[in-house]
Amino acid sequence: METLKLQNLGPADGPALVCLHGFLGTGSDWLPFAQELQRLRPEIQILLPDLPGHGESVNIPPDNFSERLIESLDAARIPRSAIAGYSLGGRLALAAVIAHPHRFPAFIGISATAGIESPLERTTRREADAKLAQRLREESFDSFLRDWWSLPIFDSPKKIPVDEFLASRLAQNPSALAEVLDAWSPGVLPALWNELPYYSGTDLLLAGESDSKYSLAARRMSEAFRSAQTQILPGCGHRLLDEAPQDLARSVAEFLSANFGIGPAKTGR
Repeated sequence: METLKLQNLGPADGPALVCLHGFLGTGSDWLPFAQELQRLRPEIQILLPDLPGHGESVNIPPDNFSERLIESLDAARIPRSAIAGYSLGGRLALAAVIAHPHRFPAFIGISATAGIESPLERTTRREADAKLAQRLREESFDSFLRDWWSLPIFDSPKKIPVDEFLASRLAQNPSALAEVLDAWSPGVLPALWNELPYYSGTDLLLAGESDSKYSLAARRMSEAFRSAQTQILPGCGHRLLDEAPQDLARSVAEFLSANFGIGPAKTGR
């Protein structure tokens, strides 16, 4: 199985944190966050994969993701790590921690949810995402991105200009992204709410104050996990990696400070 392409920041012998980006993104979306986290916790090793169909993992299919992630971490010699995920990356990270709790003793969900439970809502979302995938295959990518950026979920006091968003996304491959939508639509991925109480690790759920849907999901997930906390960041929306990377890094640094058993111990610590 082909492994994910990833950036590796920080000491190779430090406790590890894997960060999964959202749909249309790359591992580099985490760099402002990672730079602040390195300043706060220089001993942490930060791994930034490109998800299948994105960035340098564009030719990797979106199947068997949890197993592919494990193989990628094995190749990087990471036996255990905390894992953080933003939006779609949060959903994939959640599936990974439930499938492999011994590998991921801590989960950080950023603008994340455990999925859609209603069969009717799942069907509606699956059909809507199938139409978006068709657009990606047949229409202008620029037009798709502009419409995507106008979705209400991205409304925020800190929303970046559309041209800045386009510049960060136009290098992606729309056909590969269409495959990702087909495979990872919330209408396709199973809901995991019933699995949350069985996860034995610790959890941090973060969302933006203006992102009411995911703020509610964060609170509900926190109540379902055995050991979790929720932080709602004021004045922010869904895209916390853009809007509040320093605040995120501080919250994650504090959370990880209570979990020193994550990853291999740093020599001489």
